[in-house]
Amino acid sequence: MESRDLIVVASIEALSDRIISKDSFQNHRLKISLGREASLDDLSQGLVSAGYERVILVEQTGQYSIRGGILDVFTPNADYPVRVEFFDMEVDSIRTFDPRDQRSVDVIEEVEIFPVS
Repeated sequence: MESRDLIVVASIEALSDRIISKDSFQNHRLKISLGREASLDDLSQGLVSAGYERVILVEQTGQYSIRGGILDVFTPNADYPVRVEFFDMEVDSIRTFDPRDQRSVDVIEEVEIFPVS
């Protein structure tokens, strides 16, 4: 096998970014499924520990919002944020939405939320 020199061109920000460990990634992953029960308080704590920022209105990756029985979250692995509606503690609906106009895009059965940091 032939050996070659390698040159990497990257910004200082890119070089200073840390990659999350596999264990930490697995431990901070959340899964929400239609019809299952979940606590908004527990989900909020899980999102904060996974690096999400709580905001009034979700507009970009890494943000989440809770209003009444509604959780909005924008995961790094999705094109659109997700809106999860609860009836008491049961997940009543899950759908993606456009952050520009807050209108629903698609109905989904479950969402897997990965850590952002």
